[in-house]
Amino acid sequence: MERCGFFDANLVGEEYDRVYLAAQFAAYFASFIGNGVYAEHSNQLQVVAMPTPQMQVGVEKGQGWINGYWYENTDTMYLPIEVADGVLNRIDSIVLRLGFAERNMWLMVKKGTPAVSPTAPEVTRTADYYDLQLATVSIPASSIRITQAQIQDTRMNQDVCGWVTGVVKQLDTTTLFNQFETYFQEFKENNQADFDTWFENIKGQLGEDAAGNLQNQIDEHEARLNNLEMTYQADAVMRREMDCLNGIREKGNLIDIDTLMGYVRAGEHQKYAIGDYFEDNGVQWAVAARNWYPAQAFGDSVSRPEHIVCMPVNFLASYQFNTLNTNTGGYAGSLMPANMETEFGKLGSKVKAYCKQTRIYENNKSAWAAAMRSMRLPTIVEVTGNQGWANGYSGSVCSQLPLCRNSLFRIRSTWYWCLDPSSSSTANFCYVSHDGASAAAGASTSVRVRPLIVLA
Repeated sequence: MERCGFFDANLVGEEYDRVYLAAQFAAYFASFIGNGVYAEHSNQLQVVAMPTPQMQVGVEKGQGWINGYWYENTDTMYLPIEVADGVLNRIDSIVLRLGFAERNMWLMVKKGTPAVSPTAPEVTRTADYYDLQLATVSIPASSIRITQAQIQDTRMNQDVCGWVTGVVKQLDTTTLFNQFETYFQEFKENNQADFDTWFENIKGQLGEDAAGNLQNQIDEHEARLNNLEMTYQADAVMRREMDCLNGIREKGNLIDIDTLMGYVRAGEHQKYAIGDYFEDNGVQWAVAARNWYPAQAFGDSVSRPEHIVCMPVNFLASYQFNTLNTNTGGYAGSLMPANMETEFGKLGSKVKAYCKQTRIYENNKSAWAAAMRSMRLPTIVEVTGNQGWANGYSGSVCSQLPLCRNSLFRIRSTWYWCLDPSSSSTANFCYVSHDGASAAAGASTSVRVRPLIVLA
């Protein structure tokens, strides 16, 4: 069968006499552009560790070609890495995937199988999917962060990826890659053997006590290096937190929620900052406070769990307290608790699993009552630091959330509801105005919300 193209289509009757499919265009490009990462710069689609190592990696901007189909990443994309196995090691694979059924190309993490001697997942190349493997990521058992040393760049390996250096010609670096790998392994093995031989000779010359002393010095040196690294990381977190609390920047770093909650549950609060945030279904939830509530808020008078309070960086939906323009019955007597359950239902299953119901005393205008909430509006005091227009204090903690001391975070382009009824009106509830101050408006007004969740 003869094929050619591409020519202008002429309308013949009610149909065009030339119709071309995307597959034909792809086949045309594939005839002179090979598969791989476009090698304009050495960091095109390079997989890198985060500046502050955590359980995620970044993929730099760049372009790739697969079977004539083109892909471009215009900015660094962050990919979360699942938590490490507690016992076994794992190797994940970072790939650029072409999906014919999805009619799309995207970056993804292919999770490996935990094993004593793990291997990276096979590169998928079927009638449905075609992968370019950009890198593999080694994940030791119980590890809580990814460093650059754990990332093996495979873009130069023609068998799994390769470079596109220009039209027609494609750079084949498979041999170079294999030679480098072989040389590296041989170098390690030869030097390890030399070191072991040297150490055995030294032990023979120095005796057991001297050899043991040398090992103690090595262990002490490694401990100092580990302490130095931990001190550096803690200092970086502290400086990031101070920048947020002092209003130098609005929020901290993006962090994987499993990594974050691993720190929280272990009481390792020096490893994350107030202002650090995770993403869930397109919403950025920032850490607003640590261990904010007393034990009684969880129904336990003996102890309280390690926990954090999180607040969205921007707004969720708009809601009314009621349609009758009254604050009778306060927060509990309004539509807002049901509205918050609606918003809670939008959370991903992973976030819901960490959410903890908390009990606070709500000012219901004519009475005070304790209520257990999965998600609730903040009090005016928690956001602004003062009672403002509220009819007395609500909540179990009558002070400002640490992150809300940051005016960049607190002040928004429009106003948002708090849960307190107004003291000066039978119709109004409190809100935070666009300039961060306390104000009040009629309960039937439709206003955006920035609710709180507690994770433990």
